[in-house]
Amino acid sequence: MKGLAILNKITHYAMILSMANCFFMVIITILDIASRHLLRQPVPGVIELNEVLMVGIVFFGLGMAQREKSHIRAELFTSKMSDIWKNRMDLLALGLSMCFWLILLAQALPKAVDSFMTGEYREGLIKFPIWPARIALAAGILIMCLQLLADIYTTWTQKALPQKSTDIAER
Repeated sequence: MKGLAILNKITHYAMILSMANCFFMVIITILDIASRHLLRQPVPGVIELNEVLMVGIVFFGLGMAQREKSHIRAELFTSKMSDIWKNRMDLLALGLSMCFWLILLAQALPKAVDSFMTGEYREGLIKFPIWPARIALAAGILIMCLQLLADIYTTWTQKALPQKSTDIAER
């Protein structure tokens, strides 16, 4: 389906952005440490920038983690169920998760728009804008919601196929 292919690209690029944030965070932290030891002074704004980058690292990676089924699953009870019941439990879990993430999105989206419109910043050694972090948070949650919707669709439309085990010992 074309919509799922587009969503796969979005989650893929969001994950690349997450990795780029991580890489950039490592580089600026190394520069800050080197500056502290060699020049005896920190690079101004590194801590504030790392706070913003951390939001991107976490929230841009959520959709890919959901798509790849990388989140922690407790299969103590479902391992004994038939495939049909496993499918139903997956739908229940996905639905509850979707409710949770939609509540977060309803809170994050208006805050991100307001933060962008007002140019919200954090006081510190330098005035550092935090609206990019708020936008990254809302965008990551939106991607997660879209991925959950896709997972609900695919779980709903699939017949009771044998479930692939996520138990590390069985791999």
